Amino acid sequence: MNEKTKTDLLQEKLRSAHVVRERKRLRDLYGEKLVGEVNLAMGQSLSLNDFDSSAEEPTKLNWAKNLPDSEGLVVSYVGKADADTILHCIRDKLGWMSGLIGFHDNSFLGLAHLNQVDSSRLLVLAESVEDSVVFYSDLPSGVIMVDCYMSQPGDPFSIIVQGDDLVSRLRGCFPMGPKL
Repeated sequence: MNEKTKTDLLQEKLRSAHVVRERKRLRDLYGEKLVGEVNLAMGQSLSLNDFDSSAEEPTKLNWAKNLPDSEGLVVSYVGKADADTILHCIRDKLGWMSGLIGFHDNSFLGLAHLNQVDSSRLLVLAESVEDSVVFYSDLPSGVIMVDCYMSQPGDPFSIIVQGDDLVSRLRGCFPMGPKL
């Protein structure tokens, strides 16, 4: 029988309350700084209130433990010039985009809606925060993730594009094409 005991239910409730408190603490501690970095890199004037910490990801990013094995279009561990070339190609193919922006695995900040996004600015943001920036494009639908990991050996940037619509439109921007 899989019935939860009162102790199990209480432990779940306590864990949930702890997660909520921790997310609030992190948002209070780092939220304004991250929003400032978004504004600076993306040319926006957002406030912390523009980021919805309860927002659900419209597309789940499939990030494999071995990054090159991730789905979609992937370029991993490249220099800034190569990453910039890919993101400029994305901008040239899609123009200005609208969608949600956030940081991978930093749900405490949440997601904010942006209009008139230049995809090449995602690189600037990822580099400034040394983190993984995610952009959930409205049309064509999908997700673009730009990662900057300076402490790894080798080149610090990786880009993943997922979502059938985005992948089909951006195939030519990636040197290796999509993973099958």
